[in-house]
Amino acid sequence: MLPRFTPVKLILMTADSSFLCCSKAFHTTEVILPCRSVRFISYILCGFFILGCGKKETAQEVLKPTPTKPAHSDMNVFQKPGLWVKQTSLFDIKGGIFNTASTTKIRWALNGRCQLIESRIESEKGNKYSLVVNTYRNSASKNKFKSTWFQDDGLVFGFVGDWNKEKTSLNWEKSFPPPGADGLQFNLKDVFSGTKEVQTEFSIKRRGFPLKKGESRLAYVRELNAKDRVESSPVCKELARIGKVGLWKDSQSLTRDTDNKTQKISVVNRMSWSWGGRCLINEGLIDSGEEKEHFLWVKTYDPIQKMYRYAYFFEDGAVYQYLGKWDPVGKKIRWASIFPPGVAEISEHFLTEDKRTYTLIIKLGQDTFTGQGVSEYMEE
Repeated sequence: MLPRFTPVKLILMTADSSFLCCSKAFHTTEVILPCRSVRFISYILCGFFILGCGKKETAQEVLKPTPTKPAHSDMNVFQKPGLWVKQTSLFDIKGGIFNTASTTKIRWALNGRCQLIESRIESEKGNKYSLVVNTYRNSASKNKFKSTWFQDDGLVFGFVGDWNKEKTSLNWEKSFPPPGADGLQFNLKDVFSGTKEVQTEFSIKRRGFPLKKGESRLAYVRELNAKDRVESSPVCKELARIGKVGLWKDSQSLTRDTDNKTQKISVVNRMSWSWGGRCLINEGLIDSGEEKEHFLWVKTYDPIQKMYRYAYFFEDGAVYQYLGKWDPVGKKIRWASIFPPGVAEISEHFLTEDKRTYTLIIKLGQDTFTGQGVSEYMEE
């Protein structure tokens, strides 16, 4: 597990506003998002909508079961779905050795555009759980592979990597938080021996000084079965309040300040808890009537810093990061985008376990968009 780092400082605004994220490490004067419609950009904030005409599908048809193969052929380099076991040895600068064993469940998600790796890590200090989301961005000139780690303690780390065909390896380096934010440098190499074994070497430095290094071996055991897919429950009340297993339908309106033009939006979502109940996973499909786009987001809670963390995964491989803080008086979470920074502010109000409302502000170039919406539970 990676070391903790000092969190980005949050400055709360007035009682009726969301909050802004302030940190020298994340500050920029202006953020220009990739070319993408405002409708899709707005969804990265809370994950909400189906707009449309044409043939109507049921929620079960829209959100199909776990895909059996990746959407892009280059993602075949990732481990195949199934049950795996891992042995890891960690060496610190004093020569100490720490060994762990883990059981890992791997599956495809986001209509084959994401790989989910859920692990239970066993050690002398007890069991811990982790979730890794791997994605691929074909449009990138380099660092096409992306990996986002959700740790047992609520921290989130992002990595970028490239495939070395000759050595059949993925070489990773940490990209989030940026090295200047926490001083951590993390380098990792996965070497694939066929389709049933992965050897990994890694090293961790803080501001150039070695902290730890290690190695692991991941081996395939068998295909996943029905018992492996048993649903988990949230491990704490802070997580239990933000979601519920099953299907959700959301509607939203978004208005641009320059011309006061409003667009209506809706979506269908499926929520589930990760193995161990540390993360809420949401998969869904956006339908504009002209085009469809799958998405996935993951939310978790940091009990030490008492912050919520949230990552949104576009189907094209882009990943955006957010921080949230609970307001006990208003029973809401106030979210701010931190990677890229300054793009959005959201206030998410939890009315009951089956209904929530939200307001949001999006800054896109010189334009500002304001919106509101409602999310309602449909069925298990």
